[in-house]
Amino acid sequence: MNQLTQQATGRGAEVIVLTQVSNHIVSKMKEKKLSQRSSQEMVKVTQLKTHLEAQLYRLCEHDKSLSQTAAAYDSKGYEIRQSRFEYTFEAPTPQSVAKLAAAKSLPPALVSLDNGVYGAKLGISPEALYDLLGPASIELPLSDQDFAWGYGRQLWFVFTKERLVAISTEFSPLNNTGQNLIDYRDGFDGAPWLINGEIAYRTPISQVIRTLSANQAQRQGDHLNLSDGKQRLILNFDTYLQSGEATSESQLTGFSLYQDKAKLTLRGKQPNKEALQPLLKQLTPSFVGERPSLQQLQKAYPSIARLAISSDGEWWLLGNHLQLKFDGDTLHRVRLASGIYPNADDADLAVLCDKMAVPSQKDKLLAQFEQANDEFDSVDIYEKNFSLVAKYDSYDDDATLYELEITYF
Repeated sequence: MNQLTQQATGRGAEVIVLTQVSNHIVSKMKEKKLSQRSSQEMVKVTQLKTHLEAQLYRLCEHDKSLSQTAAAYDSKGYEIRQSRFEYTFEAPTPQSVAKLAAAKSLPPALVSLDNGVYGAKLGISPEALYDLLGPASIELPLSDQDFAWGYGRQLWFVFTKERLVAISTEFSPLNNTGQNLIDYRDGFDGAPWLINGEIAYRTPISQVIRTLSANQAQRQGDHLNLSDGKQRLILNFDTYLQSGEATSESQLTGFSLYQDKAKLTLRGKQPNKEALQPLLKQLTPSFVGERPSLQQLQKAYPSIARLAISSDGEWWLLGNHLQLKFDGDTLHRVRLASGIYPNADDADLAVLCDKMAVPSQKDKLLAQFEQANDEFDSVDIYEKNFSLVAKYDSYDDDATLYELEITYF
């Protein structure tokens, strides 16, 4: 190649295009002395003979650009070959959160000051808790810096500034209606835990006190307090009156583990009614514009909660009554139902319906939609762009609506 380049340059060429490269291996036997001490021996000598053929070019004076068509050989004399491959990949099907949770092998359900709850100790990160217990059933914002993860319907892990500060079965940010939205979860519901590895659910308080050392637990009414100076484990007891018994002893029903001097209250963060006004207009069944995406809602309403594991898949909870279901990032269903937070005022349900241009009173809903199907305690509506099911607490024309579900097409 060096010789060819020198010869071409001598002829005034600016471009060399190789047209033929031939390689020949030549072998022959010859006498050769392998070292100074050895005698001459017959050895096999192999040589590579390369023959190059090329065309020489001089570039145009006003256009020095090269062709876009590849030559047969590259600048080092290697033949250029083009290969085409086609591959077919089957896109992996993402597993639902419920399947991921069901496949997770849980650690022993032990509760203690030394080892925390299910092996989760105060101070760990959300990522560490996920690795230990799998995905949460529900993720609930509490404030700008606080949020709670619920595993099943009763066990809550509370974080402040991305650090675990409390674990409890006793204080819940949801009322019974909200808790019932969460699907029952094996390994967490049904109180499978053991205090100090030996005290089970519904153990009488007298037996618990005998099991614990005297300096380990302090009784305060229906509570036993265990502390190591840095964190506190509170055992809660309730009294169950049995038929035919004059008195009945309190039994263990739950626990709370948190930093010793911390004062913790759980309350779900809710947007005010005014903040929901723009969204309610977009949720109107007859709305002809673009409905909000999940990303847009998460940005506009940081207080939106993720109900990851329910009997009906994944939902997003916004405020006391509004529940939204997405297909990917596209809004698919909306449900207005009884409040999920403590002290919920279901009178707001009718107000929200009216804001979405859906009358909450049965006879008015039938009058507004000609194709409505009266099922006595419910009304079904099927239109071109949506379907609607309204449920009522009686057969009366002025019955009170307690649930409204809209599916968008």
